[in-house]
Formats: sequence, C-alpha cells, structure tokens
Amino acid sequence: MKFLIKTIPGMEEIEMEEIVELVKAKNFKKIIDGYVIFEAENYKNLRKALGIIKAMKLIDYFEFKNKDEIFERLSKIEFRIKEPFVVRCTRYGEHEFNSRDIESGIGEIIFNKGYSVNLTNPKTIISVEIVNDFFFIGILIADHLNKRKYRLRRNNKAIDSVLANLLVRYSRLKEKELIVDPFCKDGVIPIEAAIYAKKAKIWGLDDNINNVRNAKINAELAKVNIKILKYDVSWLGYLFKENSVDKIVTNPPIPTKKLKENKLQPIYEEFFFQAKNILKKEGILLIVTQKPEFVKRFSRNLFLLEEKKVFFKKMEYSILVFKKQKA
Repeated sequence: MKFLIKTIPGMEEIEMEEIVELVKAKNFKKIIDGYVIFEAENYKNLRKALGIIKAMKLIDYFEFKNKDEIFERLSKIEFRIKEPFVVRCTRYGEHEFNSRDIESGIGEIIFNKGYSVNLTNPKTIISVEIVNDFFFIGILIADHLNKRKYRLRRNNKAIDSVLANLLVRYSRLKEKELIVDPFCKDGVIPIEAAIYAKKAKIWGLDDNINNVRNAKINAELAKVNIKILKYDVSWLGYLFKENSVDKIVTNPPIPTKKLKENKLQPIYEEFFFQAKNILKKEGILLIVTQKPEFVKRFSRNLFLLEEKKVFFKKMEYSILVFKKQKA
C-alpha cells in the first residue's frame, strides 16, 4: 500500500527515519516540499508519528491545470471505501475555485459510484490536499498531529511541536545524554526531547516566571520527567560543569519592534560565551531562528557546522548547528 505524509518542508529526510521506525516503510519519494509518499504493509502506527502533521492512505496524486481536469481524472478511479463518506479539502495557492467546489464535486463523483454520504458522522474521510498545481487525494488516517494535548499553556512566540520534535531528532539526541534549552518558553522543546528520548537528562530554563510556570504545567500534562527552572543564561556556568552538556537546542528571542537589538545583544553575547564553556568537546548547539544573520553575529567563539532552511505556516526558519571545533 502507498501512503502520503505531510511534514515540515525542509525536514522530510529526518522524518523518514521515524516513519521507518514506526511502519518499516520503504521506497520513499518526496513529491513536493513537505509531502512524501512511501510503501508500507501496515499504517496503524502512523497515528503515533510525532514529526508529521497529516497522514493518508494514498489514492492518487497528479499535476493539474483546472478543476475540470481534476474531476475528469477522478471520475475514472474505482474507489474502494467504507461508507458513508465525506470529502474534506485543504488548499494552498491561487486557484479559480475554492475548497467547497472541490469537496462538492468529488463528493458527487463518489456518490454517483454508489457510496452514501454523511457529513457529520462518516466512516471514511476522503482527504484532499491541493498545493498550487499539485493534487493529492487519499483516505485520511490522522490529521492535526502537531496539536499536542499537553500544550495547554502556549507561548505565541514558541515554535510548533512538530518542528520541536524534528529539531530534537535532528540534533541526534541519545538516551542518557544531557540536553538544555535556555530559552524554553512554554517548554515545547524540552518536552518533545523527553518524549523522544525518555532516559535523557533534560533541562528547560527561562528568565520569565510565567513561562516557567506554564512550561511546568505542560510538562506535567505530558507526563515527562524534566527540570524546568527560572534562570537566565548567565547562570549556565553555575548550573552545569564545564564540558558537561551534550546538546543545547533552543529558539532564542529575536529582535522585534518592541524588543530592540541593543537589548538582546548582551543576552546573546553571554549565551554564546556560556555555551562554549558548558558544551562537551563533541557537543552541539542547535538554534532555530527567523533571524539567522543576527544570531551569527555573536557566534565568533563557536564554529558554524551547518545551516538549513525550513518552512512552516508561511514562515521561514533557519536551523544553525554550531560546534566548539571545526569538523
């Protein structure tokens, strides 16, 4: 069987590792940014995936020029689904039609093939994803997997939980390693780290008492064992011994209209100074940011090993990986 997953553009290869672990997937193919198809015998464990947003059993995918072309192709498909069904469409880009047009048109095609419809309590959800001139259709397995139940107290400046999970995986965190997030906000990176590597030693720090309180509530709901404390970056050298930390993974504050660069400058200078001291010789500092050039201004005591672009909800992020020594 063929399946389609939707993940964060730029992180497809990292997420393929999890899919292999969950369903022994093979024959991966990235169709467009964020969309990957593969083959697997079983799909139930896809609902446990932490690095995807949506999963479906693939029916068809193709490029199109107009909606008539879509309907003509789908009219030739022999659908095999449990009834009743409903069609749900998500659309990105500029088109001459809207999502409702597609839902009603496909619904009519499948209804005319002898299947009953139920808009409120269907047994099968036919999921459609339209991305510019690409069309995907399948039977929905899971959706909105980035909406974690534990995230009761959310910081609007924190990153999405799927991105946080993929960053932890990208850092190659291992069990029993020590990982620190010095700007943890609502705790999403430390919590995802604890879910990914249950035996790792995980710390989340923040200088805002409300963030610390909210992160603790979220961690309790997630049932993870992590330390969340109110400290600013100047305390890193007191909390951790020199050359003791394996991974620092964080999303530090960036300049805004309210938060000027001159206020952030001493924080970044102190952060990079402390990071170099507490990181192990082979440890890494992984920063995800929307202002990579600003961050790199303060990294002169660490070497930039890698820079990677990722995209989520119309926002571009850079993943910066630093080490103490050149590779």
